[in-house]
Amino acid sequence: MPVQCHTVLSGSAYPTITTLLDEGMIEGDDIVYETRIGPIAVDGRWRKELEDIGVDPDAYHQQAVFFRKKYARSGDMWESSFQRLQALYPLIEREHHRHWTFFYFSTSIVLNIIERDEYGILSLYDEGCSPRTIVDVGGHVGTFCAFAATLWPEATVISIEPYDHVPDTHDAFWWLQKNTERFPNVRREPSALVGFYGDESRHDECIALLEQNVYPLVLHEQSIRETNKPHALSVAAFLTKYDLSEIDLLKIDCEGSEINILRELSELSMLSRIGHIRGEWHGEMAQCVICDLLPKTHRTFLCTNGPGCICQNFYARPYV
Repeated sequence: MPVQCHTVLSGSAYPTITTLLDEGMIEGDDIVYETRIGPIAVDGRWRKELEDIGVDPDAYHQQAVFFRKKYARSGDMWESSFQRLQALYPLIEREHHRHWTFFYFSTSIVLNIIERDEYGILSLYDEGCSPRTIVDVGGHVGTFCAFAATLWPEATVISIEPYDHVPDTHDAFWWLQKNTERFPNVRREPSALVGFYGDESRHDECIALLEQNVYPLVLHEQSIRETNKPHALSVAAFLTKYDLSEIDLLKIDCEGSEINILRELSELSMLSRIGHIRGEWHGEMAQCVICDLLPKTHRTFLCTNGPGCICQNFYARPYV
């Protein structure tokens, strides 16, 4: 069955990022949002960093949001925004803006996953879906994981997110732990999931495939392969570690690595043993892989913003 494509139209009745940002509560170094599933914390240390160099964090934040929106369609949004901000605040460094960007990106994910339910898991819940095993690939700060663990407290939720293993570094995995520690049904894997990882015979093939993809963030997977990052798992190793013969709900959002993860799942004959799939595709090659593999086992819906779109959501449900 062919993949059904849907164009996502702009404008909706959902909360905006500006609305959510205004509702954040400062608690020490954290910025906490009270969501429909309870509190979710994101990194707010950028505020103190700016205060330490004499920059008003609220003023900086307003300007940063403005420039981010202004250059949203440019090919170098981050760099253009930083240059304009540095002209206004000469003492800021790239590290300051990287920390603010991580905060802003985390807040956007809280908005999209919980308040807007971009993966449609509330509809699964309303249908009476009762997954026993949920796998969250690309757990980030734990937003999807916390949402799923709240809806299905009897399910086992396994969230995988790379961990830098650098002392005192509050990376995404650190926040994932913080935001999900109240859920006894959550297991956390501090690794990167990379299709065919450790299989040297597939290394060149994977790199060649990734290099066909125009989306720049596949460099994340290339860097893992080329540096032999110790905290990475192949799909086969991950399934073995957690004794997974079936997955009832798979969420996958991993900046381009979905290409080889889906390919390895297919070669392991695992796709037919996965129930619902929710994810985000990144780049033209990812679209091709999804359209080639998933319709064999799932009714597949691919969203796009129209020509030139480089990432959007996809949804798949089993035929039976």
